[in-house]
Amino acid sequence: MRRFSPPCRSAALSIMLLVAAPIEAVSQSPTSCVVKDSGTDADRTGDDDDESPTAPIACGRGAPLLTALDRDRRFVTVRFQGGATQQYYPVMMTNKPDFKCMKLKLTLGCVVATRQDGTDTIVTLRTSTHRTEFTEESIRVTADRRVLYAGTAQYFVLLPRRPAPDKESFGARALRVAAAYQCESDTGAKRCAELKSFIAERTLFNSIRREQLLPRKSAADRQTDAEHLHANYRALTGTQRALNQMIVANEIGSSRPTEAPYVSPFQVVDALDGSGPSFGAHQVDIGTNKEEGVKVPFMNASKALAAGAQDAFARNALTSGGEIFSRPVRQFDLRTIRTFWRLEPAFYREMRSPERRTDYYSVYDRFLKQRGDCINSLRQQSAYFRARPWAALYVIDVAHQYGPGRAVRLARFTRSLERDGRTPSVIDDAIETYMKTGGRQEPAANRFSPRDNSEIERRIGHANAAVANIALDTAMRRRCPAPWLGDLANL
Repeated sequence: MRRFSPPCRSAALSIMLLVAAPIEAVSQSPTSCVVKDSGTDADRTGDDDDESPTAPIACGRGAPLLTALDRDRRFVTVRFQGGATQQYYPVMMTNKPDFKCMKLKLTLGCVVATRQDGTDTIVTLRTSTHRTEFTEESIRVTADRRVLYAGTAQYFVLLPRRPAPDKESFGARALRVAAAYQCESDTGAKRCAELKSFIAERTLFNSIRREQLLPRKSAADRQTDAEHLHANYRALTGTQRALNQMIVANEIGSSRPTEAPYVSPFQVVDALDGSGPSFGAHQVDIGTNKEEGVKVPFMNASKALAAGAQDAFARNALTSGGEIFSRPVRQFDLRTIRTFWRLEPAFYREMRSPERRTDYYSVYDRFLKQRGDCINSLRQQSAYFRARPWAALYVIDVAHQYGPGRAVRLARFTRSLERDGRTPSVIDDAIETYMKTGGRQEPAANRFSPRDNSEIERRIGHANAAVANIALDTAMRRRCPAPWLGDLANL
């Protein structure tokens, strides 16, 4: 899903787990994220110039997020016909003067009124109740629970309190994850409190991003898109066929034409944490992926949408090929993220067009060819990888998730066990242990924060399933042409 690890990125979860709303792990000290704003944001609308009042502020500007959440008691309840209710956090977003791993500052807005408008509910929010100057916005919640924002909406998002009735609330999760964060022993009390506040902010922002940029398209649309993808690659054979099956199952959850994916391969989604917007069967991250040509489908879609843009900011962003969106979402300022959320349906329509599908298939063809050669190169060098072709596929999947460095180290670790005379079954277990323990067998500098064990097992399972009924290529060369993965040809 990603090719590089930005300095403020913690381990991100797969699209499938994002839909299931997992608990975010805090795997890295946020101190590495504290850097000055690059000054590239031309629009400063909504900058938060926090004042420091003598009395605590419970909502709006100046309210610390942890105070605003206040043991997860501050939310607005919307009532529907028949007695049903839905609770929402009235999240308020403003720009930070300095970039600290996120451009946006989060707190809870001030609820000033809720009223019925026919079968809909109107929620009115303010940026402050203690200042003489404030901004007021209204959000409409329809009878079928759709949240509708005005085209001029700027500061507020209504976030459902829980991802599901039986799940932990997003606010409680943010408070819990922040409380669990362990500051270094030499960190002062004030600084530690700041870091915990940032952890809560980052956790809540992931929840907002999940709700806003991972909308589920209809099952019929997802099924249609999956059928188009699978039909285009029906003729694949050997290593590329197995690789395609594994990647599609891992990244969008559709290993056969009759299985509707979690997200459409033609939908632009958000994989959270340090990622940018992503698209495709192999989830090209346009925010972090520097591979030549991979952004072409998104750039062409952006330019095609420019003529219909509703305002000058969106039109300029699209005319440039969406360059302002080609960075991690954490770097989006208020206007950029609002614009991107509003454009998401249009991007989906354009990415499904015959022209953009052709653009994308060209990118994916190159991916399958290059990574397929790398898999065959691993097998050419190693009796273990020939006997366990799933492991060769899994090394490429690790490269796809985490970048080339971790994949090369895993492959070399595997080869070292093979040279030491370990049996294939022992090496099988060692690969899984290596990933689940964050490479503890490596020097400290090369260790990493592991993903959830079930995610590792899921992806290994898909690698095994891909080779169960597909014979890989018999012709193998010691050649790995994929960018930055050439070391896999020299183990």
